[in-house]
Amino acid sequence: MDRPEFNRSVDRTALSRLGLGAFVLGACAGAPKSTERTAPPAPSALPAPASAPREQLLSILSLNDLHGRVGAVPAFAGYFEALRRARGDRGMVLAVDAGDMFQGTIGSNYTEGACVVRAYNALGMTVAALGNHEFDYGPIDGAPPVNGLLPQGALRARIAEAEFPYLAANLVAANGAFPAWDNLFRRVLLRTPELTIGFVGVLTRETPTIVMPDYFAGLEVSDLATAVREQAAALRREGAHVVIAIAHAGAECQRLDDPHDLSSCDADTSELFQTVRQTGPGLVDAWIGGHTHAGAAHYVEGVPVIEAYSRGKAFGRVDLRLSGSPPRVVEARPFPPEPLCPDSGELAACETHDYEGQAVVASQAVAEVIAPALEVARRERARSLDVEMLERLPPEHDVESALGNLFVDLMLEHFPNADFAIANGGSLRAALPAGPLSYGELYEAMPFDNRVVTLELSGAELRQVLERHLSAEARGIVSVSGIEVQAHCQENALKVRILRRGKPITDQTKLTLVTSDYLASGGDLLFSPLGEPRTRIHNASPLLLRDVLALQLKKRRKVSARDSFDPKRPRMRLSAPRPLRCGS
Repeated sequence: MDRPEFNRSVDRTALSRLGLGAFVLGACAGAPKSTERTAPPAPSALPAPASAPREQLLSILSLNDLHGRVGAVPAFAGYFEALRRARGDRGMVLAVDAGDMFQGTIGSNYTEGACVVRAYNALGMTVAALGNHEFDYGPIDGAPPVNGLLPQGALRARIAEAEFPYLAANLVAANGAFPAWDNLFRRVLLRTPELTIGFVGVLTRETPTIVMPDYFAGLEVSDLATAVREQAAALRREGAHVVIAIAHAGAECQRLDDPHDLSSCDADTSELFQTVRQTGPGLVDAWIGGHTHAGAAHYVEGVPVIEAYSRGKAFGRVDLRLSGSPPRVVEARPFPPEPLCPDSGELAACETHDYEGQAVVASQAVAEVIAPALEVARRERARSLDVEMLERLPPEHDVESALGNLFVDLMLEHFPNADFAIANGGSLRAALPAGPLSYGELYEAMPFDNRVVTLELSGAELRQVLERHLSAEARGIVSVSGIEVQAHCQENALKVRILRRGKPITDQTKLTLVTSDYLASGGDLLFSPLGEPRTRIHNASPLLLRDVLALQLKKRRKVSARDSFDPKRPRMRLSAPRPLRCGS
Protein backbone atom coordinates (compact mmCIF):
# COMPACT_ATOMS: atom_id res chain seq x y z
CA MET A 1 0.00 0.00 0.00
CA ASP A 2 1.23 3.46 -0.81
CA ARG A 3 2.25 5.35 2.29
CA PRO A 4 0.14 8.45 3.03
CA GLU A 5 2.28 11.56 3.13
CA PHE A 6 1.93 14.41 5.62
CA ASN A 7 0.75 17.39 3.60
CA ARG A 8 0.17 20.82 5.19
CA SER A 9 -0.47 22.64 1.92
CA VAL A 10 -4.11 21.70 1.56
CA ASP A 11 -7.35 22.62 3.26
CA ARG A 12 -8.58 21.90 6.84
CA THR A 13 -9.42 18.22 7.09
CA ALA A 14 -7.56 15.34 8.65
CA LEU A 15 -7.59 13.77 5.21
CA SER A 16 -6.07 16.81 3.58
CA ARG A 17 -3.29 16.95 6.13
CA LEU A 18 -2.49 13.29 5.51
CA GLY A 19 -2.58 13.74 1.74
CA LEU A 20 -4.80 10.70 1.30
CA GLY A 21 -7.30 11.74 -1.32
CA ALA A 22 -10.86 12.28 -0.05
CA PHE A 23 -13.01 12.13 3.06
CA VAL A 24 -16.67 11.48 2.33
CA LEU A 25 -18.71 12.74 5.29
CA GLY A 26 -22.18 11.31 5.82
CA ALA A 27 -24.55 12.97 8.28
CA CYS A 28 -27.17 10.26 8.06
CA ALA A 29 -27.73 6.83 6.63
CA GLY A 30 -29.35 6.78 3.24
CA ALA A 31 -28.59 10.42 2.52
CA PRO A 32 -29.05 11.01 -1.21
CA LYS A 33 -25.60 12.47 -1.63
CA SER A 34 -22.65 12.75 0.75
CA THR A 35 -20.54 15.87 1.03
CA GLU A 36 -17.10 15.16 -0.37
CA ARG A 37 -13.99 17.20 0.42
CA THR A 38 -11.06 16.35 -1.77
CA ALA A 39 -7.36 17.09 -1.48
CA PRO A 40 -4.75 16.31 -4.14
CA PRO A 41 -2.74 13.23 -3.21
CA ALA A 42 0.97 13.61 -2.62
CA PRO A 43 3.08 12.26 -5.51
CA SER A 44 4.12 9.16 -3.57
CA ALA A 45 0.46 8.40 -2.80
CA LEU A 46 -0.54 8.07 -6.47
CA PRO A 47 -1.79 4.60 -7.36
CA ALA A 48 0.71 2.22 -8.86
CA PRO A 49 0.14 0.74 -12.31
CA ALA A 50 -2.39 -2.06 -12.41
CA SER A 51 -0.93 -5.32 -11.15
CA ALA A 52 -1.92 -8.42 -9.25
CA PRO A 53 -3.71 -7.65 -5.96
CA ARG A 54 -1.29 -7.43 -3.08
CA GLU A 55 -1.66 -7.75 0.63
CA GLN A 56 -2.37 -4.54 2.54
CA LEU A 57 -1.89 -3.80 6.22
CA LEU A 58 -3.84 -1.18 8.17
CA SER A 59 -2.98 -0.22 11.76
CA ILE A 60 -5.26 1.86 13.97
CA LEU A 61 -3.67 3.50 17.02
CA SER A 62 -6.10 4.80 19.61
CA LEU A 63 -6.50 6.96 22.68
CA ASN A 64 -9.55 7.03 24.91
CA ASP A 65 -10.56 8.98 28.02
CA LEU A 66 -7.59 11.32 27.77
CA HIS A 67 -9.44 13.70 30.14
CA GLY A 68 -7.28 16.66 29.25
CA ARG A 69 -3.95 14.86 29.85
CA VAL A 70 -2.62 16.69 26.84
CA GLY A 71 0.99 16.21 27.95
CA ALA A 72 0.72 12.59 26.78
CA VAL A 73 0.02 13.54 23.16
CA PRO A 74 3.63 14.40 22.12
CA ALA A 75 4.74 10.91 23.18
CA PHE A 76 1.74 9.30 21.44
CA ALA A 77 2.68 11.23 18.30
CA GLY A 78 6.18 9.79 18.59
CA TYR A 79 4.86 6.22 18.58
CA PHE A 80 2.51 7.08 15.72
CA GLU A 81 5.39 8.34 13.59
CA ALA A 82 7.64 5.41 14.60
CA LEU A 83 5.07 2.88 13.41
CA ARG A 84 4.60 4.79 10.17
CA ARG A 85 8.36 4.67 9.58
CA ALA A 86 8.45 0.96 10.39
CA ARG A 87 5.57 0.29 8.02
CA GLY A 88 7.14 2.28 5.15
CA ASP A 89 5.23 1.66 1.94
CA ARG A 90 3.85 -1.65 3.23
CA GLY A 91 0.72 -0.26 4.83
CA MET A 92 -1.12 2.60 6.50
CA VAL A 93 -1.27 3.88 10.09
CA LEU A 94 -4.16 6.02 11.37
CA ALA A 95 -4.92 7.58 14.77
CA VAL A 96 -8.35 7.78 16.44
CA ASP A 97 -9.80 8.91 19.78
CA ALA A 98 -12.75 7.21 21.51
CA GLY A 99 -14.04 10.18 23.51
CA ASP A 100 -13.77 12.03 26.84
CA MET A 101 -10.71 13.87 25.58
CA PHE A 102 -11.18 17.35 27.09
CA GLN A 103 -12.36 17.56 30.69
CA GLY A 104 -10.16 16.79 33.67
CA THR A 105 -6.98 18.89 33.90
CA ILE A 106 -6.23 22.51 34.68
CA GLY A 107 -4.62 23.19 31.30
CA SER A 108 -7.41 21.66 29.25
CA ASN A 109 -10.24 23.08 31.33
CA TYR A 110 -8.62 26.54 31.20
CA THR A 111 -8.95 26.43 27.39
CA GLU A 112 -12.25 24.51 27.42
CA GLY A 113 -10.52 21.70 25.53
CA ALA A 114 -8.95 23.87 22.83
CA CYS A 115 -5.42 22.73 23.70
CA VAL A 116 -6.43 19.11 23.08
CA VAL A 117 -7.81 19.98 19.64
CA ARG A 118 -4.60 21.87 18.81
CA ALA A 119 -2.52 18.88 19.88
CA TYR A 120 -4.62 16.50 17.80
CA ASN A 121 -4.42 18.82 14.81
CA ALA A 122 -0.62 18.84 15.08
CA LEU A 123 -0.56 15.07 15.52
CA GLY A 124 -2.67 14.41 12.45
CA MET A 125 -5.60 12.74 14.19
CA THR A 126 -7.78 10.92 11.67
CA VAL A 127 -11.14 10.92 13.45
CA ALA A 128 -12.59 11.15 16.98
CA ALA A 129 -15.82 10.09 18.66
CA LEU A 130 -17.69 12.21 21.19
CA GLY A 131 -17.80 11.11 24.84
CA ASN A 132 -20.16 12.18 27.60
CA HIS A 133 -17.62 14.54 29.21
CA GLU A 134 -17.27 16.51 25.97
CA PHE A 135 -20.47 18.29 27.07
CA ASP A 136 -19.09 19.41 30.44
CA TYR A 137 -18.17 22.98 29.46
CA GLY A 138 -21.65 24.03 28.40
CA PRO A 139 -21.90 27.48 26.72
CA ILE A 140 -18.75 29.33 25.72
CA ASP A 141 -17.62 31.39 28.70
CA GLY A 142 -18.22 35.09 28.13
CA ALA A 143 -19.58 34.66 24.63
CA PRO A 144 -22.82 36.47 23.74
CA PRO A 145 -25.70 34.09 22.99
CA VAL A 146 -26.44 33.41 19.36
CA ASN A 147 -30.11 32.64 18.68
CA GLY A 148 -30.47 32.30 22.43
CA LEU A 149 -28.13 30.41 24.76
CA LEU A 150 -26.21 27.56 23.12
CA PRO A 151 -26.03 24.85 25.79
CA GLN A 152 -23.26 23.07 23.87
CA GLY A 153 -21.49 26.22 22.67
CA ALA A 154 -18.02 25.30 23.91
CA LEU A 155 -18.19 21.79 22.42
CA ARG A 156 -19.44 23.09 19.08
CA ALA A 157 -16.55 25.56 18.98
CA ARG A 158 -14.02 22.80 19.64
CA ILE A 159 -15.49 20.55 16.95
CA ALA A 160 -15.39 23.38 14.43
CA GLU A 161 -11.71 24.05 15.21
CA ALA A 162 -10.68 20.45 14.55
CA GLU A 163 -8.90 19.48 11.35
CA PHE A 164 -10.46 16.03 11.62
CA PRO A 165 -14.12 14.94 11.79
CA TYR A 166 -16.02 14.12 14.97
CA LEU A 167 -18.51 11.24 15.12
CA ALA A 168 -21.69 10.64 17.14
CA ALA A 169 -24.07 8.47 15.14
CA ASN A 170 -26.53 8.00 18.02
CA LEU A 171 -26.76 11.65 19.08
CA VAL A 172 -30.28 12.87 18.35
CA ALA A 173 -31.70 16.41 18.44
CA ALA A 174 -35.09 17.19 19.94
CA ASN A 175 -36.74 17.11 16.51
CA GLY A 176 -35.42 13.60 15.90
CA ALA A 177 -32.83 14.73 13.37
CA PHE A 178 -29.06 14.59 13.60
CA PRO A 179 -27.60 17.79 15.15
CA ALA A 180 -26.57 20.23 12.42
CA TRP A 181 -23.18 21.09 13.91
CA ASP A 182 -20.18 22.03 11.82
CA ASN A 183 -17.78 19.07 11.48
CA LEU A 184 -19.96 16.55 13.38
CA PHE A 185 -21.03 13.43 11.46
CA ARG A 186 -22.60 10.04 11.92
CA ARG A 187 -20.08 8.34 9.65
CA VAL A 188 -17.10 9.22 7.49
CA LEU A 189 -15.58 7.46 4.53
CA LEU A 190 -11.85 7.77 3.90
CA ARG A 191 -10.77 7.04 0.35
CA THR A 192 -7.17 6.23 -0.56
CA PRO A 193 -5.80 5.05 -3.90
CA GLU A 194 -5.99 1.40 -2.84
CA LEU A 195 -8.31 1.21 0.13
CA THR A 196 -11.58 2.79 1.33
CA ILE A 197 -12.05 2.93 5.11
CA GLY A 198 -15.30 3.73 6.89
CA PHE A 199 -15.65 5.04 10.45
CA VAL A 200 -18.76 5.22 12.61
CA GLY A 201 -18.84 6.60 16.16
CA VAL A 202 -21.32 6.30 19.06
CA LEU A 203 -21.46 7.38 22.70
CA THR A 204 -22.68 5.63 25.84
CA ARG A 205 -26.39 5.31 26.56
CA GLU A 206 -25.66 6.74 30.03
CA THR A 207 -24.89 10.17 28.58
CA PRO A 208 -28.24 11.90 29.30
CA THR A 209 -28.10 10.94 32.98
CA ILE A 210 -24.42 11.73 33.68
CA VAL A 211 -24.10 15.04 31.84
CA MET A 212 -25.22 18.31 33.44
CA PRO A 213 -28.85 18.34 32.23
CA ASP A 214 -28.74 22.02 31.24
CA TYR A 215 -25.74 21.30 29.02
CA PHE A 216 -27.44 18.36 27.28
CA ALA A 217 -30.67 20.25 26.68
CA GLY A 218 -32.35 19.45 23.38
CA LEU A 219 -30.42 16.21 22.84
CA GLU A 220 -30.97 12.50 23.32
CA VAL A 221 -29.00 9.31 22.72
CA SER A 222 -30.40 6.47 20.65
CA ASP A 223 -29.50 2.78 20.75
CA LEU A 224 -25.81 2.20 20.02
CA ALA A 225 -26.11 -1.08 18.13
CA THR A 226 -28.93 0.18 15.91
CA ALA A 227 -26.95 3.29 15.00
CA VAL A 228 -23.82 1.29 14.22
CA ARG A 229 -25.72 -1.23 12.10
CA GLU A 230 -27.37 1.51 10.04
CA GLN A 231 -24.21 3.54 9.50
CA ALA A 232 -21.93 0.56 8.90
CA ALA A 233 -24.36 -0.79 6.31
CA ALA A 234 -24.37 2.63 4.61
CA LEU A 235 -20.57 2.68 4.59
CA ARG A 236 -20.50 -0.76 2.95
CA ARG A 237 -22.94 0.43 0.30
CA GLU A 238 -20.74 3.44 -0.30
CA GLY A 239 -17.74 1.22 -1.00
CA ALA A 240 -15.96 0.76 2.34
CA HIS A 241 -13.53 -2.17 2.31
CA VAL A 242 -13.00 -1.76 6.07
CA VAL A 243 -15.38 -0.41 8.74
CA ILE A 244 -14.11 0.71 12.14
CA ALA A 245 -16.53 1.47 15.00
CA ILE A 246 -15.38 3.92 17.66
CA ALA A 247 -17.58 3.68 20.74
CA HIS A 248 -17.43 5.76 23.87
CA ALA A 249 -18.69 2.71 25.69
CA GLY A 250 -16.45 0.19 27.35
CA ALA A 251 -15.68 -3.12 28.96
CA GLU A 252 -13.27 -4.28 31.62
CA CYS A 253 -10.90 -7.23 31.44
CA GLN A 254 -8.43 -8.20 34.15
CA ARG A 255 -6.20 -10.27 31.88
CA LEU A 256 -4.93 -9.25 28.47
CA ASP A 257 -2.60 -12.15 27.65
CA ASP A 258 -5.06 -14.20 25.58
CA PRO A 259 -7.41 -12.30 23.25
CA HIS A 260 -9.71 -15.32 22.95
CA ASP A 261 -10.21 -15.72 26.72
CA LEU A 262 -13.08 -13.56 28.01
CA SER A 263 -13.22 -15.21 31.43
CA SER A 264 -11.64 -12.18 33.14
CA CYS A 265 -13.93 -9.70 31.37
CA ASP A 266 -17.37 -8.42 32.27
CA ALA A 267 -18.39 -10.00 29.00
CA ASP A 268 -22.10 -10.41 29.75
CA THR A 269 -22.76 -6.97 31.22
CA SER A 270 -20.40 -4.51 29.54
CA GLU A 271 -22.02 -1.98 27.24
CA LEU A 272 -19.29 -2.35 24.64
CA PHE A 273 -19.40 -6.14 24.39
CA GLN A 274 -23.21 -6.08 24.34
CA THR A 275 -23.15 -3.56 21.51
CA VAL A 276 -20.68 -5.66 19.50
CA ARG A 277 -22.91 -8.72 19.84
CA GLN A 278 -26.10 -6.81 19.04
CA THR A 279 -24.57 -5.24 15.94
CA GLY A 280 -24.06 -8.65 14.43
CA PRO A 281 -21.40 -10.12 12.12
CA GLY A 282 -20.04 -8.86 8.83
CA LEU A 283 -20.54 -5.11 9.22
CA VAL A 284 -17.72 -3.94 11.52
CA ASP A 285 -14.12 -5.16 11.30
CA ALA A 286 -12.80 -3.69 14.57
CA TRP A 287 -14.07 -1.79 17.61
CA ILE A 288 -12.27 0.86 19.66
CA GLY A 289 -13.86 1.51 23.07
CA GLY A 290 -13.63 3.85 26.05
CA HIS A 291 -15.60 5.25 29.01
CA THR A 292 -14.79 2.56 31.60
CA HIS A 293 -11.09 3.52 31.98
CA ALA A 294 -10.21 -0.16 31.68
CA GLY A 295 -8.23 -2.41 29.37
CA ALA A 296 -9.41 -4.75 26.63
CA ALA A 297 -7.69 -6.51 23.74
CA HIS A 298 -10.04 -9.34 22.88
CA TYR A 299 -12.16 -10.98 20.23
CA VAL A 300 -15.91 -10.72 20.70
CA GLU A 301 -17.87 -12.80 18.20
CA GLY A 302 -14.60 -13.03 16.25
CA VAL A 303 -14.18 -9.23 16.00
CA PRO A 304 -11.26 -7.44 17.74
CA VAL A 305 -12.24 -5.03 20.52
CA ILE A 306 -9.71 -2.77 22.26
CA GLU A 307 -9.69 -0.19 25.05
CA ALA A 308 -6.61 1.47 26.57
CA TYR A 309 -7.31 2.63 30.13
CA SER A 310 -7.41 6.44 30.56
CA ARG A 311 -5.49 9.71 30.95
CA GLY A 312 -2.79 8.71 28.48
CA LYS A 313 -1.52 5.78 30.55
CA ALA A 314 -1.46 3.67 27.40
CA PHE A 315 -2.57 3.61 23.78
CA GLY A 316 -4.43 0.93 21.88
CA ARG A 317 -3.69 -0.76 18.59
CA VAL A 318 -5.45 -3.08 16.20
CA ASP A 319 -3.97 -4.39 12.93
CA LEU A 320 -6.06 -5.43 9.94
CA ARG A 321 -4.56 -7.45 7.08
CA LEU A 322 -6.41 -7.25 3.77
CA SER A 323 -6.08 -9.23 0.59
CA GLY A 324 -7.87 -9.73 -2.69
CA SER A 325 -9.58 -7.49 -5.19
CA PRO A 326 -11.62 -5.78 -3.94
CA PRO A 327 -9.67 -5.87 -0.66
CA ARG A 328 -11.23 -7.66 2.30
CA VAL A 329 -10.05 -8.26 5.85
CA VAL A 330 -8.48 -11.70 6.17
CA GLU A 331 -6.89 -11.25 9.59
CA ALA A 332 -7.46 -8.89 12.51
CA ARG A 333 -5.25 -8.62 15.58
CA PRO A 334 -5.88 -6.66 18.80
CA PHE A 335 -2.81 -5.60 20.78
CA PRO A 336 -2.74 -5.18 24.58
CA PRO A 337 -2.55 -1.51 25.61
CA GLU A 338 0.96 -0.14 25.03
CA PRO A 339 2.34 1.83 28.03
CA LEU A 340 2.54 5.54 27.23
CA CYS A 341 2.55 7.70 30.39
CA PRO A 342 2.04 5.41 33.42
CA ASP A 343 1.96 8.39 35.79
CA SER A 344 -1.32 10.09 34.90
CA GLY A 345 -0.46 13.36 36.64
CA GLU A 346 -1.04 16.38 34.42
CA LEU A 347 2.62 17.42 34.32
CA ALA A 348 4.24 14.00 34.81
CA ALA A 349 6.92 13.03 32.31
CA CYS A 350 6.29 10.34 29.69
CA GLU A 351 9.00 7.81 28.98
CA THR A 352 9.34 6.45 25.44
CA HIS A 353 11.00 3.28 24.21
CA ASP A 354 11.80 1.80 20.82
CA TYR A 355 8.73 0.56 19.00
CA GLU A 356 8.62 -1.84 16.06
CA GLY A 357 12.39 -1.43 15.70
CA GLN A 358 12.18 2.36 15.51
CA ALA A 359 13.36 5.02 17.93
CA VAL A 360 10.46 6.94 19.46
CA VAL A 361 10.92 10.69 19.87
CA ALA A 362 8.17 12.84 21.35
CA SER A 363 6.80 15.28 18.79
CA GLN A 364 8.23 18.78 19.17
CA ALA A 365 5.44 20.19 17.00
CA VAL A 366 2.79 18.88 19.38
CA ALA A 367 4.79 19.99 22.43
CA GLU A 368 4.94 23.55 21.12
CA VAL A 369 1.18 23.94 20.65
CA ILE A 370 0.36 22.65 24.15
CA ALA A 371 3.10 24.61 25.94
CA PRO A 372 0.90 27.63 26.91
CA ALA A 373 -1.77 25.42 28.51
CA LEU A 374 0.82 23.44 30.44
CA GLU A 375 2.40 26.64 31.72
CA VAL A 376 -0.97 27.71 33.16
CA ALA A 377 -1.34 24.26 34.69
CA ARG A 378 2.16 24.38 36.16
CA ARG A 379 1.51 27.71 37.86
CA GLU A 380 -1.92 26.79 39.24
CA ARG A 381 -1.00 23.30 40.33
CA ALA A 382 1.89 24.56 42.45
CA ARG A 383 -0.27 26.96 44.44
CA SER A 384 -0.30 25.96 48.12
CA LEU A 385 -3.60 25.59 49.98
CA ASP A 386 -1.89 26.07 53.36
CA VAL A 387 -3.21 22.80 54.71
CA GLU A 388 -1.43 19.56 55.57
CA MET A 389 -2.90 16.13 54.92
CA LEU A 390 -1.74 13.90 57.77
CA GLU A 391 -2.40 10.80 55.67
CA ARG A 392 -3.44 9.82 52.18
CA LEU A 393 -7.21 9.80 51.52
CA PRO A 394 -8.04 7.49 48.60
CA PRO A 395 -11.27 7.65 46.61
CA GLU A 396 -13.78 4.84 47.13
CA HIS A 397 -16.83 4.43 44.93
CA ASP A 398 -18.63 1.42 46.40
CA VAL A 399 -18.22 2.05 50.13
CA GLU A 400 -18.18 5.02 52.49
CA SER A 401 -14.81 6.80 52.48
CA ALA A 402 -12.94 9.43 54.45
CA LEU A 403 -12.41 11.42 51.24
CA GLY A 404 -16.08 11.50 50.30
CA ASN A 405 -17.09 12.37 53.85
CA LEU A 406 -14.48 15.13 54.03
CA PHE A 407 -15.78 16.78 50.88
CA VAL A 408 -19.42 16.81 52.03
CA ASP A 409 -18.34 18.06 55.47
CA LEU A 410 -16.60 20.99 53.80
CA MET A 411 -19.67 21.70 51.67
CA LEU A 412 -21.89 21.76 54.75
CA GLU A 413 -19.45 24.06 56.55
CA HIS A 414 -19.78 26.50 53.66
CA PHE A 415 -23.56 26.63 54.20
CA PRO A 416 -23.73 26.20 58.00
CA ASN A 417 -27.47 26.93 58.18
CA ALA A 418 -28.25 23.88 56.03
CA ASP A 419 -29.23 20.55 57.60
CA PHE A 420 -27.11 18.11 55.63
CA ALA A 421 -24.96 17.64 52.50
CA ILE A 422 -24.80 14.93 49.87
CA ALA A 423 -22.39 14.26 46.98
CA ASN A 424 -22.20 11.58 44.29
CA GLY A 425 -19.50 8.92 44.33
CA GLY A 426 -18.53 9.64 40.73
CA SER A 427 -17.21 13.06 41.74
CA LEU A 428 -14.27 11.47 43.58
CA ARG A 429 -11.55 11.08 40.96
CA ALA A 430 -8.19 10.81 42.75
CA ALA A 431 -6.64 10.53 46.21
CA LEU A 432 -5.54 13.47 48.31
CA PRO A 433 -1.89 12.62 49.10
CA ALA A 434 -0.25 12.94 52.48
CA GLY A 435 1.71 16.12 53.12
CA PRO A 436 1.22 19.80 52.24
CA LEU A 437 -1.70 20.02 49.83
CA SER A 438 -1.49 21.94 46.55
CA TYR A 439 -4.33 23.22 44.40
CA GLY A 440 -3.27 20.80 41.69
CA GLU A 441 -3.69 17.80 43.97
CA LEU A 442 -7.15 18.98 45.00
CA TYR A 443 -7.94 19.49 41.31
CA GLU A 444 -7.05 15.88 40.53
CA ALA A 445 -9.48 14.72 43.22
CA MET A 446 -12.29 17.11 42.17
CA PRO A 447 -11.79 18.13 38.50
CA PHE A 448 -15.39 19.14 37.77
CA ASP A 449 -16.41 22.78 37.48
CA ASN A 450 -19.64 22.35 39.44
CA ARG A 451 -21.04 24.85 41.94
CA VAL A 452 -22.51 24.36 45.41
CA VAL A 453 -26.24 24.95 45.86
CA THR A 454 -28.92 24.36 48.47
CA LEU A 455 -32.39 22.98 47.86
CA GLU A 456 -35.44 22.16 49.97
CA LEU A 457 -37.06 18.77 50.50
CA SER A 458 -38.98 16.82 53.13
CA GLY A 459 -37.93 13.86 55.23
CA ALA A 460 -40.19 11.60 53.17
CA GLU A 461 -38.61 12.77 49.93
CA LEU A 462 -35.10 12.25 51.28
CA ARG A 463 -36.00 8.72 52.29
CA GLN A 464 -37.35 8.03 48.78
CA VAL A 465 -34.12 9.38 47.27
CA LEU A 466 -31.97 7.15 49.48
CA GLU A 467 -34.14 4.05 49.01
CA ARG A 468 -33.82 4.37 45.25
CA HIS A 469 -30.09 5.04 45.41
CA LEU A 470 -29.25 2.21 47.81
CA SER A 471 -31.16 -0.37 45.76
CA ALA A 472 -29.59 0.72 42.44
CA GLU A 473 -26.52 -0.84 40.85
CA ALA A 474 -25.31 2.10 38.78
CA ARG A 475 -22.72 4.65 39.93
CA GLY A 476 -20.85 5.02 43.21
CA ILE A 477 -22.37 5.32 46.64
CA VAL A 478 -23.23 8.82 47.84
CA SER A 479 -21.39 10.58 50.67
CA VAL A 480 -23.44 12.33 53.36
CA SER A 481 -22.75 14.86 56.10
CA GLY A 482 -25.06 15.95 58.93
CA ILE A 483 -27.14 12.77 58.86
CA GLU A 484 -26.80 9.06 59.56
CA VAL A 485 -28.47 6.53 57.25
CA GLN A 486 -29.55 3.05 58.35
CA ALA A 487 -30.85 0.58 55.75
CA HIS A 488 -31.97 -3.04 55.95
CA CYS A 489 -34.51 -5.44 54.51
CA GLN A 490 -37.75 -5.98 56.41
CA GLU A 491 -40.63 -8.14 55.15
CA ASN A 492 -39.19 -8.19 51.62
CA ALA A 493 -38.91 -4.38 51.49
CA LEU A 494 -36.01 -1.99 51.92
CA LYS A 495 -36.37 0.13 55.05
CA VAL A 496 -34.36 3.33 55.35
CA ARG A 497 -34.11 5.25 58.63
CA ILE A 498 -32.46 8.68 58.73
CA LEU A 499 -31.15 10.33 61.87
CA ARG A 500 -29.89 13.85 62.54
CA ARG A 501 -28.00 14.49 65.74
CA GLY A 502 -29.12 11.05 66.88
CA LYS A 503 -32.85 11.71 66.42
CA PRO A 504 -35.01 10.23 63.63
CA ILE A 505 -36.06 12.55 60.81
CA THR A 506 -39.82 12.31 60.29
CA ASP A 507 -41.51 12.33 56.91
CA GLN A 508 -42.88 15.82 57.64
CA THR A 509 -39.52 17.37 58.56
CA LYS A 510 -38.51 20.23 56.24
CA LEU A 511 -34.83 20.01 55.31
CA THR A 512 -32.26 22.17 53.55
CA LEU A 513 -29.74 20.18 51.54
CA VAL A 514 -26.30 21.23 50.27
CA THR A 515 -25.20 19.55 47.05
CA SER A 516 -23.69 20.24 43.63
CA ASP A 517 -25.59 21.97 40.84
CA TYR A 518 -24.94 18.82 38.79
CA LEU A 519 -27.07 16.70 41.13
CA ALA A 520 -29.57 19.48 41.82
CA SER A 521 -30.26 19.91 38.11
CA GLY A 522 -30.96 16.19 37.62
CA GLY A 523 -27.52 14.65 37.14
CA ASP A 524 -27.15 10.94 37.94
CA LEU A 525 -30.95 10.92 38.39
CA LEU A 526 -30.25 10.90 42.14
CA PHE A 527 -33.08 13.32 42.91
CA SER A 528 -35.52 11.95 40.33
CA PRO A 529 -38.13 11.26 43.08
CA LEU A 530 -38.33 15.05 43.48
CA GLY A 531 -39.64 15.52 39.95
CA GLU A 532 -37.83 18.65 38.78
CA PRO A 533 -35.23 19.23 41.52
CA ARG A 534 -33.76 22.40 40.01
CA THR A 535 -36.99 24.29 40.80
CA ARG A 536 -36.18 23.79 44.49
CA ILE A 537 -32.76 25.43 44.40
CA HIS A 538 -32.76 28.04 47.15
CA ASN A 539 -29.20 29.35 47.19
CA ALA A 540 -26.03 29.03 45.13
CA SER A 541 -22.42 29.79 45.92
CA PRO A 542 -20.61 32.07 43.45
CA LEU A 543 -17.59 29.80 43.93
CA LEU A 544 -16.89 26.54 42.16
CA LEU A 545 -17.28 23.46 44.34
CA ARG A 546 -13.54 22.85 44.19
CA ASP A 547 -12.80 26.38 45.37
CA VAL A 548 -15.32 25.98 48.21
CA LEU A 549 -13.37 22.90 49.29
CA ALA A 550 -10.09 24.82 49.08
CA LEU A 551 -11.47 27.70 51.15
CA GLN A 552 -12.77 25.43 53.90
CA LEU A 553 -9.61 23.29 53.93
CA LYS A 554 -7.51 26.37 54.66
CA LYS A 555 -9.52 26.90 57.84
CA ARG A 556 -8.61 23.42 59.09
CA ARG A 557 -4.84 23.64 58.60
CA LYS A 558 -4.42 19.89 59.28
CA VAL A 559 -6.63 17.04 58.05
CA SER A 560 -6.77 13.40 59.15
CA ALA A 561 -8.95 10.53 57.97
CA ARG A 562 -10.30 10.28 61.52
CA ASP A 563 -11.81 13.74 61.14
CA SER A 564 -14.40 12.46 58.69
CA PHE A 565 -14.62 8.68 58.99
CA ASP A 566 -14.88 6.36 61.97
CA PRO A 567 -15.17 2.70 60.86
CA LYS A 568 -16.91 1.90 64.15
CA ARG A 569 -19.56 4.57 63.55
CA PRO A 570 -20.16 4.78 59.80
CA ARG A 571 -22.60 7.33 58.43
CA MET A 572 -24.05 4.71 56.09
CA ARG A 573 -25.08 1.64 58.14
CA LEU A 574 -26.13 -0.90 55.52
CA SER A 575 -27.14 -4.49 56.28
CA ALA A 576 -25.38 -5.63 53.10
CA PRO A 577 -23.22 -4.09 50.38
CA ARG A 578 -25.07 -1.93 47.89
CA PRO A 579 -27.24 -2.62 45.95
CA LEU A 580 -29.63 -3.78 48.65
CA ARG A 581 -32.24 -6.07 47.08
CA CYS A 582 -35.08 -7.32 49.25
CA GLY A 583 -37.54 -10.10 48.46
CA SER A 584 -37.56 -12.53 45.55
